[in-house]
Amino acid sequence: MTFPHQPSPSKTPASVDAFESLATKPSTPLLSIDKPIRFIDNAAFRDADAWERFVDAPLPAAPAGSSQRSEKRTLSDELSALVAAPILLHEQEKHLFLKMNFLKHEAEGIRQEIASGRREISAAIEAEMFLEHATEVRNQIVVANMKLVIFAAKNTSRRQPRSKILSA
Repeated sequence: MTFPHQPSPSKTPASVDAFESLATKPSTPLLSIDKPIRFIDNAAFRDADAWERFVDAPLPAAPAGSSQRSEKRTLSDELSALVAAPILLHEQEKHLFLKMNFLKHEAEGIRQEIASGRREISAAIEAEMFLEHATEVRNQIVVANMKLVIFAAKNTSRRQPRSKILSA
């Protein structure tokens, strides 16, 4: 099943750009026609309004008056940029996970159609776009959770430098 909409370019915060500068981009295509795309399925992905619910819908807003706790910055510039990202609320993280998995679901549908001969191999470009967008959403989730990772690393071991723990 293909939707008439194309994924809109996401507006990513500067902290996501910082994460992407640390991450390595894959040198091979994200799509392999012979290998299924792994995702967490949801029956709602097959609803007629699924695209609007999972891709076009905006991220739920934080309640008025909610604030992020500020922490002292004793980290490298890259890690400081990552920690600057706002923490996601439960509903926001849920929205992003559903969006990521829906995009993978769409890419898997295209992959299956190509593998069975119902679509031309040129449709792989569309599937690649969905997978790239899903990766952007995943990176947004990762960046938003960096404060938790750094907190856990900070409290895990006082014997090793934080930068060594976080690089593992």
